[in-house]
Amino acid sequence: DAWRDLISTLTTKGYTFREMEDVGLVIRKDTMPKGASDPSGYYDRFRSRVIFPLIDTAGRVVGFGGRAFGKSEEEVGAKYINSPQTELYDKSKFLYNFVRAKDAMRGSRTLVITEGYFDVALSHQAGVQNVVSVSGTALTGEHLASVKRLADKVLFAFDMDSAGISAAAKAVRLAATSGIESAVIELPKDKDPADVASEDAEAWKDAVVHARESIAFFLDRAIEKYGVDSGIAKRNIGAEILPLIATMSSNIEQAHWVRKLASTLGISEE
Repeated sequence: DAWRDLISTLTTKGYTFREMEDVGLVIRKDTMPKGASDPSGYYDRFRSRVIFPLIDTAGRVVGFGGRAFGKSEEEVGAKYINSPQTELYDKSKFLYNFVRAKDAMRGSRTLVITEGYFDVALSHQAGVQNVVSVSGTALTGEHLASVKRLADKVLFAFDMDSAGISAAAKAVRLAATSGIESAVIELPKDKDPADVASEDAEAWKDAVVHARESIAFFLDRAIEKYGVDSGIAKRNIGAEILPLIATMSSNIEQAHWVRKLASTLGISEE
């Protein structure tokens, strides 16, 4: 928990302030011109945090993630911070732990995508190793382009709160657009993958094995939310589910889910 310990250490190793800033390890004060050599114009980006190295597919550290440790989120500003976008670290392409998940992913042709570093770490300890997380950004098509070379299916393990479910819905649409099959891992309310994996490894493995097909998951949730007893309820369900079906690249899958949705709502497929 210090403002310039890293700066002091890197300075003794011969690094310039410009280099430290360019890789995102230090922050320059607004009043200081870029490349200035006054130490008082800079401070360490990561302070009082557990540090997670961000390692690329070649095994090189390209950035860092930091989780608040020893101080409250209010004191440090945010629970998690990550290296900014740099020449080395492109967050729109980078998936945390991808380099270590590759072997397990090749074997199963399946990848579990979570929202956090601890989700990955605790999943590994529980014995599920084909798992990664996004890093400082939402899932992108570039992320999935990397995945598609090694996996045919992605399982999304996001929090079951409204924000997590909304993020999962966007991720499912993106996967469908990318031509990748997807499913959703259902978790107990108010628990994330790290909680489940650390409390009961077998429960986490079981949740992964029994991931719900994406459309089925969201259809069930929409029915729980709206019911199916009124025209307005059916319209709302259609508004949530039809866009997901529309993104599917397979006409056969689309026809299956249109038929299923029509049957559930008691309306014609047309």
